[in-house]
Order: sequence, then structure tokens, then C-alpha cells
Amino acid sequence: MANCGPLLRFMSARKLNWLFGRLRHNIPRHSQNRKVSFAFEGCRLGMLSALVCHGGAWAQQSGVEARESRTRSANVSQACSTTGCHDSAGITATIRAKTPLHGKHDFKLAIDGATVLCSIEVKDIKQLHVVACHGGVTVWMSIGPEMQPKQDKSGSDPAFAREYVPEGLRWEVIAVGRPTEIHVVHSKDGEILVDRRATFSTYRLHHPNGERCGPTCAAARVDWGVL
Repeated sequence: MANCGPLLRFMSARKLNWLFGRLRHNIPRHSQNRKVSFAFEGCRLGMLSALVCHGGAWAQQSGVEARESRTRSANVSQACSTTGCHDSAGITATIRAKTPLHGKHDFKLAIDGATVLCSIEVKDIKQLHVVACHGGVTVWMSIGPEMQPKQDKSGSDPAFAREYVPEGLRWEVIAVGRPTEIHVVHSKDGEILVDRRATFSTYRLHHPNGERCGPTCAAARVDWGVL
């Protein structure tokens, strides 16, 4: 019976009885004496006993294997990257001035009543600058050249070919958190270029690592276009 384990593992009592019935039917009638019947019956009962005794262990082992397989699959499906994010509200704007845009640019921001001051000296408008900001709210700000699709006859795809707009300067301000209003006063060398407010009533949720993984952050953006 030691070698019957693989067979018994896939046999039920009903199938075992059916198998022995077929074997008994195929033995010649003159061989169906009492000794043969006893041998068949003993073998059948022995296999049924093994099936009953070991069936629980096999079922338990199969259940453990199934649970381990599900656990491995769950661990794989739940693997998450660790990209972080912050709630934020942002404004972008493009400045086109008749006078050169080189010089000292100052930004005074009122973010839900909290004052933030940002300042940068722009010497080359073709370079992207990161603006230093100080105040009661964490703010990221950048200022750089305005870009537009390149207009030429060289066959370049306008979607990929870009060129500078000589009189244009584009800036972006991003405030960490979920403010409802940001008031921007932008001046260059003491001359006010922008004095405008943006309100944020709707924030969209985003999941940098997928919806099943954290974190979940909210963002709102306003584009003022060309001013």
C-alpha cells in the first residue's frame, strides 16, 4: 500500500468500489472462488481504509498549499512602489512685456492670508531658474523661458521642435496644502506686472503608486495663460 499514495490521492471511495467491481467482472468465473473473493475484499477494504486515514492529511496539505499560493499571489499583487506626493495648488502664467524681462523679479503671495515672499535675479531668460521663497507656507516656484512650436521648413515635427519666444517669460508657483485662494503680486525692478487672485474650489485625487497603494494626494491647477 505504500506505493498507492499517488493513486489514492485522486481516488474517492465511490471510484475505488467501481474499479474493484470492474476487476472482479473481468476475472474468469471459475477463478471466483472464496479465496479470490476474500483477497479482493481485503484489498478493497485496505485501500478504503488508507483512503480514509490519509485523505484528511492530503486534504489538509492541499489546503495549506492553496493558502500559501494565494498568499504569494497577494504579496506580488500588493507590492507597491514608494513614490511620495503632497497636496498642492498651483498657478502658471506667461508674461510678455515690451521692455526686457531681465532684472530682479519679486513675488508677494497671500495664501489664505499667509504671506510668502519670493525673489530671483533673472540674467538669462533662456535659463530655467528656481525661485527662493520664504514665509508661512511651503512654496515651490520656477521661472524660465516661454516656448512655442518651432515654425520652419526643415520638416521637423512641430510637436517636438520648440523655440524660445524672445519677449516671453513663464513662471509657475506651487503651494503645498489645499489653499482656497492665492493672491499673486509680481513685480520686476519695482514695476508691477501681475496683480491677480486664483481660487481653488475643486481638487483632484491622484495616486502616484496606484489606487491600491498609498499615498493619495489632491492637486488643483490654474493656468492664467498670457498676461
